[in-house]
Amino acid sequence: MTLSDLSSLGSIVSSLAVAGSLIYLGLQTHQAAKHTRALIAQGRVTRTTETLLAMSQTELATAIISRYGVSPTVEMIRQMQAALLISSQITNADETFEQYASGLLSHHQFASFRGNMVGVFGLPGFGEAWGRWKIEHPGSNPRFIRFMDDIAAKALPISFETLVGRERGHPGE
Repeated sequence: MTLSDLSSLGSIVSSLAVAGSLIYLGLQTHQAAKHTRALIAQGRVTRTTETLLAMSQTELATAIISRYGVSPTVEMIRQMQAALLISSQITNADETFEQYASGLLSHHQFASFRGNMVGVFGLPGFGEAWGRWKIEHPGSNPRFIRFMDDIAAKALPISFETLVGRERGHPGE
């Protein structure tokens, strides 16, 4: 093998190394962009959730009801608070689903989330709130809607005793 042959071989190896580096850089750039989008979405969900939770405080819930020209009762305030908390849960569920779909959550994390949502759908009022959410968000991810509808179809109502761990035969009754 001559020096010229070695030089040609070196050029080929060098070209392959550059091509491999460019592919790796492209993958890293793609991954960084995906993580940036996830952080932006997470920030949006955090702001939305914080707003909904702040609005669920008694004083703000009372003010919201009053803006409808209605004299707020304790029951109305509680209903408003529950509706705002449910909206917060749906907002978080939407983002969690998107993170999983983007490959940012493991299957185990998503399975835990799904189990939590089955329980949440068993709470009074959640199914009705989900139906309203679908009407109010017609352009949402159809896969998320199917996912949530599947959970809603399988969820069983949860009693207050079960929710707080005081069902029959358990300590702490």
